Amino acid sequence: MVETFTLKKDSNNIPVCAFQIGANALNYVAWVAVQVVDDTQTTDANGVFTAASKPILDADGDGDITAADVLPRRTDTGVSLYVGTTAGEVDSNAGEITLYTDEALTTLAASIEVKCTYWTLVPLAVDSSGRLVLAPTTTLEISASALPTGAATEATVATLATEATLGDVLTALGLVASEATLGDVLTALGSAGQLDIALSDLRDAITGAGAGTKTLADIVTALAAAGDLGALLTAIKDTDGIKKITDALPAGDNKLGYTGITNVDGDRFVHVHASLGDVEDFTQSLSSSAFLLTYDAVADKWKRFKVSDITDILTAIKDTDGIKKITDTVNVAVTENPTGTAPSDSQTRPDDTTAYAALDVVGEDAAANLEFADVLATAGGAFVILSAKIRIDAAVIPAGMTGFRLHLYDAAPTAITDNVAYNLPSGDRAKYLGYISVTDIVDNGDTVWCQADAVNFVGKLAAASTTLYGVLQTIGAYTPSASTVKTITLNVAAI
Repeated sequence: MVETFTLKKDSNNIPVCAFQIGANALNYVAWVAVQVVDDTQTTDANGVFTAASKPILDADGDGDITAADVLPRRTDTGVSLYVGTTAGEVDSNAGEITLYTDEALTTLAASIEVKCTYWTLVPLAVDSSGRLVLAPTTTLEISASALPTGAATEATVATLATEATLGDVLTALGLVASEATLGDVLTALGSAGQLDIALSDLRDAITGAGAGTKTLADIVTALAAAGDLGALLTAIKDTDGIKKITDALPAGDNKLGYTGITNVDGDRFVHVHASLGDVEDFTQSLSSSAFLLTYDAVADKWKRFKVSDITDILTAIKDTDGIKKITDTVNVAVTENPTGTAPSDSQTRPDDTTAYAALDVVGEDAAANLEFADVLATAGGAFVILSAKIRIDAAVIPAGMTGFRLHLYDAAPTAITDNVAYNLPSGDRAKYLGYISVTDIVDNGDTVWCQADAVNFVGKLAAASTTLYGVLQTIGAYTPSASTVKTITLNVAAI
């Protein structure tokens, strides 16, 4: 189709119009170029975008339909897409463009909602007044001799109401859409003799039986046949129950209520008259104490409440013993936590120097657990271990000693013999609370000291117990001294 047109552009290279070459009486001779902005379509499985309007014009005149001509982009992210360059991927006549998500044109933009902005051609037609207008999208046959039978010059308003657009109505009335006012339309309708029906017909058409199913076309048809709209409005105004703004409110208990401000001897007064239920009316001088309206739920009344009354109440509260002002000094006594404890236990390892493997238990010859008695004063309480300390009665840090893990339980676990790999059997899982790592080791001359601060280990004692149980485990492999004594101390606080 594009090949049969001569396209004209303006000084900015924007398409303006086209002329059909070799047109006969049944074709449009002149076409106008229009821009379609953000035509939104979903590409097919092959990444093909099909435009709503055809053809797509080569707007920049470079001989190809490119991304610069259609501006393709995803509607969800706004990311630009790319137009295929292979033969057959662009059919401007059919309005079909193959799109890709990457500049290398390797990934099709399949099944993606896309917006394109492009130029297309719309044919020009002749309206009933002989003026050039944009033709409808459907095919029309226009002869050079006369307009077809039933053209807009012969249509009635009633016919237009169900079959025509607003532009057709204005054309039938001889009005220009961009210039006609509502008064022009009403005047034209009146002079055309289209307002001559009874008010009752209009009323029945809009509010009568079946009014809930009336369409806009039904109402337009009724209005097109109606006359004397002024009489209708007058009838509405005079109907009982419909009041003008200037009408007085009826006497009785159904007043809406009002407020007013008046001057009396140079003083100003506000008058509040309420009407919802049993409400108290009052008059208040503006020159005296300010007031608020409050609702008394018990009495079911709105009442005035002086701001000075609020001040009196606040003063009484301020002067009440035990209630402090923001500026008052508050004494805060800091005392030591009376429930803080430091339970400890000691163990003496066997009289040998058998090397420990990594993760072995460090204990006694006979299997025995560490017991930390009186962790809290109350059985079953929650606690936090703040720090843990291990004192080793040895004069040198053994080679390979890197630290320990203290495994804790709320009930006595299965005892493990010294120099055996640590294990948490299934029967002890419910007792197990976790472990504390103590890795800071210091050589203090005749004593090796291990310490862990800021432990913040949180746990809870068994319901009827104040004791914790422990098993000490070495992290690294080392060779110990014979009969070495180890003392483990916990610093605990109740929570």
